[in-house]
Amino acid sequence: MAALESTWPHFAVASRPRLDQYLVPIGNDPPGRSAGQARRSTRMPNVAYNQSDDPRWRSFASTRSGVCMALSAHFVIKALRGEDFWAWLSPPSGRDGGALRVLAGATRQSCVQDVRFLYDHHTKLKTLHGDGYQAVENNFLKDYIATLGGRISGQLVQARPDHALPLRVLPQEIGRMLAGGNAVYASWASLKLNGAHAISAVPGPGGRFRFFEPVLGEREHASVGALASDILTATMQTHGIVEIDRYLLMSFSM
Repeated sequence: MAALESTWPHFAVASRPRLDQYLVPIGNDPPGRSAGQARRSTRMPNVAYNQSDDPRWRSFASTRSGVCMALSAHFVIKALRGEDFWAWLSPPSGRDGGALRVLAGATRQSCVQDVRFLYDHHTKLKTLHGDGYQAVENNFLKDYIATLGGRISGQLVQARPDHALPLRVLPQEIGRMLAGGNAVYASWASLKLNGAHAISAVPGPGGRFRFFEPVLGEREHASVGALASDILTATMQTHGIVEIDRYLLMSFSM
């Protein structure tokens, strides 16, 4: 573990830059609080985001493959560390080409570097191990999240049935882990889409629960049941599937 850990990105306390066109808060600020005060709170309001619209990933991820995995993993890591995911993800306020070139250069403490590290690892494992890369990647990713999140280990659940599963199985399992006080990283694969996707969910303050979908953003719910229902509906509507052929769950104690 030490050898791997020495190569992983280092984190710094984010300066909480303002949200720009890539991050769009949904709804109004709480009564009596300014937008700046809301962003300094312990949680963000619901936030719309789509990784496909974020130009920072185009410098190295032509197909975006692996970006959803990296973003979802860091959503869990930030929750485990008690840090602001959106402050980490939010690009600097400048929108000109020069600012984007700086982002594409992946300076040491940029989220671009963190995402690219996992993206490059994902790509290399697929090249080295072919169809067998997933088992290797899953164990690496579990250790990556646990170590950077400050947890010794996480539970790893993999399902590779010989037939397709109803999509509802995935949010049900995510909800079960959340109810136990765990942060959850999840991924699924669909033969129909010939692809895979990753999402994550974490317990929030006040007994609420937060769900991150890289092509939709973050949503918060008052109950596990409401969150599981949202995951099911969002996945069906966004990806057009009702069945999955494989899924992976990792849970980490908060």
